[in-house]
Amino acid sequence: MNGKKRLFLNWAAGLLLVLAAFYSAVSWLGRAAEESAAAALKNQVVSALAGDLAEGNLFKLGATLSRLNSDGYIRFAEIRQVRGGASELMYRTSGPDDGLAPAFKEFSCGGGDRLLRLPGGVGVATVLPGVLAGADCTAVFISSDLPADLKVLKRRITLSFGLLISLLMLFVLVLTLSWHKKAMALEVAAKTAVAEKEAAIGRLAAQVAHDIRSPLAALGAAAASLELPAEQRALISGAVDRMRGIADDLLGRYRGPGAGPAVKAGPQVCALAELIAQVIAEKRLQHKDGGVKLEFKAGAEEIKAAVEPKEFQRLLSNLLNNSVEAFDGPGAVTVSLTARDGRVLIEVKDEGKGIPPGILAKLGQKGETHGKAGGNGLGLYHARTSVESWGGNFRIGSEPGKGTTVAIELPAIVSQPSAVSRTVVLLDDDMLVHMNWKMAARAAGVELRACKKAEGLDAALAGLPKDTPLYIDSDLGGGVKGEEIAGGLHEKGFTDITMSTGHGSEKFAHLPWLKVSGKEPPFPENFKSAER
Repeated sequence: MNGKKRLFLNWAAGLLLVLAAFYSAVSWLGRAAEESAAAALKNQVVSALAGDLAEGNLFKLGATLSRLNSDGYIRFAEIRQVRGGASELMYRTSGPDDGLAPAFKEFSCGGGDRLLRLPGGVGVATVLPGVLAGADCTAVFISSDLPADLKVLKRRITLSFGLLISLLMLFVLVLTLSWHKKAMALEVAAKTAVAEKEAAIGRLAAQVAHDIRSPLAALGAAAASLELPAEQRALISGAVDRMRGIADDLLGRYRGPGAGPAVKAGPQVCALAELIAQVIAEKRLQHKDGGVKLEFKAGAEEIKAAVEPKEFQRLLSNLLNNSVEAFDGPGAVTVSLTARDGRVLIEVKDEGKGIPPGILAKLGQKGETHGKAGGNGLGLYHARTSVESWGGNFRIGSEPGKGTTVAIELPAIVSQPSAVSRTVVLLDDDMLVHMNWKMAARAAGVELRACKKAEGLDAALAGLPKDTPLYIDSDLGGGVKGEEIAGGLHEKGFTDITMSTGHGSEKFAHLPWLKVSGKEPPFPENFKSAER
């Protein structure tokens, strides 16, 4: 429940509570006023009838009641003799009985007075202080209007309470809105502080990346002139190139305000064994004196996937550093590369200390780290988001005392006959996206079936296998959500579904089978030739 809705419900509940208290208070005061008026009416009538009742003169009793009626003191009256639980009418004045009939039933001489609430007045049934011959008691039933001053008092009390309650609720509303405004201001301030912190980190990263490029160029030139074995010279040259690529990437991510939008290179079809072997060679040289052995296991076949080469090597380097740091002494880290059923699996295994289950569930989220002094949690977060942006899955498995395994799963680029073009289905309501994808598909030799609305998706999928790549935008207009359509396709058996959206992958974390990528076409111009 969001803050505004919770605020409204709390305010409404407070209003109902106060109104209930107000109604109870006014009802109690009204009841007390009516009881007071009924007591005064009883005393007045009984006092007026006392003399006539003492004489036992029924005619005089009736005359007295008629006079009180005509003078406006009462608006209706009856005298009844009660005998054995039944009542017998002795005298009745003119005027409406105002519903006094229920008071006649089951009236008991010893039951005390009975108060009746009537429209605009009160009624009372009481036993007279004398008894006519042959009766258990003599009862009088009378009704009267409320006194004018009592009506005014009741009206004033109601208005006063209403005004008081209105002022109180206005005060509570103003106080609540003020509190909500302060809470929103604190939330905005917190978000602003985080944004400023990230901006400061970005400026620092850009400055470091800018300043480090000159020393890297000098290091590369010096390494080229060293008399070293060709293998070691290639290793140094590759490391320098990778550091230069990281610096260029940082500069691209954190550009100055007037530099315009950054242009980010998309994934490329790469032979993964070459990229992994280069990182392994660097890490062997880096950790040669630490007692930790690094092994690389890969089959003879060439395994390809669409990744960003420098980002892939960067995340693999971070994963290897984490594995090496999991040992207090000698140990072994194994990297394996395999492919099966159209998927590439890269595993980084160590036999280190392992990770407790409570911490393991959080790793991969931004800011979550474990076992590293000064760690900021960005390495695993970068690895997970990068892999997911390439349409893959990122998993961490660990058991304390037995080690950790990080698994990266990516879609494999499988060689196909040149006469067969790959088919891709796109669902997006943006015509510019359609134009961009169609041009890229034409250049890559890919058949693109593009739809603007979900209604045309069935026709586009007709005759296609369940592993056909499907790319769906999240926001399709008119309240239609692409992830809901993707869920239906997943239930039908489609296995290669990607959200092509500007949203981050964390929005779809609850759908582990769903891949996430940007709005750029997934096939570069060399897509067709690379697959062959």
